[in-house]
Amino acid sequence: MLKNSEQKEQIEFIKNKLNDVKRKRDTLINAIENGSDEVSSIMKRISNYDERERALLIEQEKISAEPVFVEPSGIEIDSAVKALRDIITNIKNVRKIRILLQSFIESIEVFDDEIVINYLPERIVNAKAVHSKNEWHADMSLLRTKIMKIELPAQFWRKAA
Repeated sequence: MLKNSEQKEQIEFIKNKLNDVKRKRDTLINAIENGSDEVSSIMKRISNYDERERALLIEQEKISAEPVFVEPSGIEIDSAVKALRDIITNIKNVRKIRILLQSFIESIEVFDDEIVINYLPERIVNAKAVHSKNEWHADMSLLRTKIMKIELPAQFWRKAA
């Protein structure tokens, strides 16, 4: 998922490439109209520019169709954390809690003095989730896994054997 500014930059870059391709193709067409002797060579180059233009238009369409990632505000994150805490503490079915946690936790590593939880925050808060359907898990994303480290109190440290 792209941020809004990144998406705009990529679209602008492609538009500039498209304008360059169109300008070059128009120059070649003008050369033919003005009586150039190398028509077959120019026609091959025009064909190449046409293919390049089609590829750029497809690329532009793909970027425009991608969902835009909007960074959640601190209030939204706090609200999501509270809601998640309420869900986890109120659900009596351990299997349901496990399924919920598996939807956003990548891994948990337990060390002598800390626990490291690797998770995907965009799977916790996702505006595209549809709550009226039976399945409304958040969409997969290309964002990096986040890490949360929990320092264990000394009483929980593992003792060397």
